[in-house]
Amino acid sequence: MKLKFHKFKNTPILVVSLVAGLYSGDFKIEPIAYINYNSNGSIWHHKEQGVVSFFGFGAKALKSVNKFSFEGQFVYNSAHGVSKEAYLFSRKQGIEFPNEYTFGEGFWYEYSTMKITYSTENALFDFGKFSRFWGPGTYPLAVSNKPPSYPQFGFEWDIIPSLRLKYFHGALKSGIEDTIRSGYYENVGERKYDLPRYIAGHRLEWAPFSMVTIGTTEMVIYGVRGLDVHYLMPFIPFWSLQHYL
Repeated sequence: MKLKFHKFKNTPILVVSLVAGLYSGDFKIEPIAYINYNSNGSIWHHKEQGVVSFFGFGAKALKSVNKFSFEGQFVYNSAHGVSKEAYLFSRKQGIEFPNEYTFGEGFWYEYSTMKITYSTENALFDFGKFSRFWGPGTYPLAVSNKPPSYPQFGFEWDIIPSLRLKYFHGALKSGIEDTIRSGYYENVGERKYDLPRYIAGHRLEWAPFSMVTIGTTEMVIYGVRGLDVHYLMPFIPFWSLQHYL
């Protein structure tokens, strides 16, 4: 048995959208709730048995002003009967677990995104905390919405009608504790800090015919240091940049 209702999503950009909505452009808020119930474990339990359920509530806000668009969402979720082993290999989007989470009979987690987009005739710029998807496949191997949303910025540029350049740079959660920084704050709480980790990528797509698209992608994940200015240069191959690091 499986019950499913449309998800709704809400936003950290909600306050910005409410203020901007008093002026020009389109503005709307969509409250949504969902319930997913699986009586036999589905893909969420490695033994494929036992009840697995998810439910949540939140809201989504959308706003457009001239060439700008704003989108944000926040969903408060509850999960029951989820197995960690099955979760690691699920094709569903990852869950944004808080520090010190544990799998058990049930747990709560939040889901939030925000995206600001500026569009022109042949280019698009975006910034926020959201999921990016590259390529024509359903489940692309390089850049997909499998990981939880993360802070990032990027652009898409139609160099000519048949040639498009894409680029982005984002900050990831490494999950590796920074024991040096954590030691400085040990007397003010139990919070742990992770080592920094970043991701950068660019992609060139060529569409010689309306039904044919050829793409090439280059990506790098780096960390244990601050944001590297070398990977803020989208027009240079990352492979050659490594010689300057």
